[in-house]
Amino acid sequence: MSRLLNTFIIFSIGFTAIYMYKPIIFFDYNGNVRPFKFNGRRINSVLTLHTFTIFLAFLSHILASRLK
Repeated sequence: MSRLLNTFIIFSIGFTAIYMYKPIIFFDYNGNVRPFKFNGRRINSVLTLHTFTIFLAFLSHILASRLK
């Protein structure tokens, strides 16, 4: 399989697992995305979600490149 396909598969599995388990780091007790706190400031939860998604894509790419 190609590296891009491996990246997509790893990303999909990771993304699905995060939303199934809803860890306290990213979600509050009601299932809503928790806002990110940085130096006492609260950053919008949409920005938190996008930052996490970009980080997960980068991590998936690194893991897929190590498979071969």
